[in-house]
Amino acid sequence: MYIQTMADLIQLNFLPVVATLFMGFFLVINKKYEPTLTALFKAMFFLLIVLIITDNTDYYMYDAGSTYILHQAIAVIGFNVRILILLRLVTIMDHNITGRIRKVAVLPMVLNFCILMLSFKTHLVFWYDESGVYQRGPLGYSSHMAMAAYLIYGIFLARAASRKGQKNECYIIAIEEILCVFGTLAELNYNVRGILIGVIALNITFYYLYLHICKFYTDPLTGALNRASFYADMQQYAAKITAIYSIDLNGLKQANDTQGHQAGDALLKNTTTLMQKALLPHCYLYRTGGDEFVILCIGLGRMQIGQMTSRLFDAQKNGCNFAFGMSELVENPHKTFKLADDAMYLNKCNMKARRAQ
Repeated sequence: MYIQTMADLIQLNFLPVVATLFMGFFLVINKKYEPTLTALFKAMFFLLIVLIITDNTDYYMYDAGSTYILHQAIAVIGFNVRILILLRLVTIMDHNITGRIRKVAVLPMVLNFCILMLSFKTHLVFWYDESGVYQRGPLGYSSHMAMAAYLIYGIFLARAASRKGQKNECYIIAIEEILCVFGTLAELNYNVRGILIGVIALNITFYYLYLHICKFYTDPLTGALNRASFYADMQQYAAKITAIYSIDLNGLKQANDTQGHQAGDALLKNTTTLMQKALLPHCYLYRTGGDEFVILCIGLGRMQIGQMTSRLFDAQKNGCNFAFGMSELVENPHKTFKLADDAMYLNKCNMKARRAQ
């Protein structure tokens, strides 16, 4: 009996506990370097601890044949915490991909909470019979429906990431969704304990580490890809690059000198946001210097390149004060970049000449 109990505890706890401890360790050592990222995941770390405790208590009381109201309350807490964690995770994903937080995303969680509250007075959701055996009512799959809603939300976010050229983000979300589906099916069909909570813990940890890794190839101020990413991508996609744009922001030094660096930072952020909105699919924006940016176009045809150029002209007309030059692929990406840079400086000189008149 003792050996079986220990085996059950290990099966239930090994994966979620290891993943949660691993995540907690990284949150502690990374706090001073990435306080914002750490704060986003800190709440989920504590929710995971709550979920581990409630699941262990639930299974212990179930094995003991408990029919007390406390057992039902523990189960309700566990179901709600699972959905709350998923809500938190997809909200972070949404903000990272689209820059938005949709209040409507809380609806599945709120509905699930309200439905689960019915289990205390009715048999509509679930109950424990006289032998302590779990019984499912007509609304017994409400938590699974809420989870399905967030998985569909995740599919929407994966598509949004793919359209923005964030392939790695798309793959991460797809893998995490597949793991959630398999974890749920394993628990439902084979009565295997600890699989879904382990999957949830791993998904959170993986996404946290993914966002951490992103910091190495993105510019911390603007969110654009950084200089190292530019040279790495120029080498990786050398055979697929069809056009390169060189962009130089005007007025940054003047803003820094006359209004302070906060004004200069705001100018960089606002301009980057407008340029990112102008990007076509498979076009990528890099900040390669203080006021220097580059756009790589991967696999675009001439018509699409023309559209990209028109969008940058429109951005100039709508208040983006930058000079830019473009070159379609000539021999190799490095020579193409040099030609785009030369075209940008010519555009910059022409802009100065027009202002001087």
